[in-house]
Amino acid sequence: MRVIEFFMYTCPHCNHLEPHLVEWRKKLPDYVKFQTVPAMFGGVANLHARAYYALEAIGEAKRLHEEFFKEIHERHNRLLNRDALEKFLGEHGVDLEKFRQAFDSFAVQTKTNRAASLLRRYGVNAVPTLIVDGRYRVKNSDHVLQATDALIQRVLKERKGK
Repeated sequence: MRVIEFFMYTCPHCNHLEPHLVEWRKKLPDYVKFQTVPAMFGGVANLHARAYYALEAIGEAKRLHEEFFKEIHERHNRLLNRDALEKFLGEHGVDLEKFRQAFDSFAVQTKTNRAASLLRRYGVNAVPTLIVDGRYRVKNSDHVLQATDALIQRVLKERKGK
């Protein structure tokens, strides 16, 4: 079973959810595969999505994921262009040459195209949104993780009943 999280670094709701999501993910059973997908809503969201996948390609996404949120929401640096983004990454020890190569690569372009396709396929128009088993969409609410847990159990029960 797969759970997909659609997020944007500039989204205050995603920023609020992130620390809870980190703890929640630690408790997921092995049969649940979790995937993080940056929302491709245009403009700076697309820039950040490319950066996310470039960092993933060079093994830095996990280390810097929370730092992105902090930079934008706590330090009020919106990282609006590639120069600002590279300055931020350089300050956090990222090899900028590797980052640039990954950012401009066909592989990262393919991943961003796939993210945009997933966004359309699941009808995501707001973030954070979690998709459970490709069938259920849970939008931001005070109980998003509890609702997601309930849907995971529902899918598990359905599969056992077959």
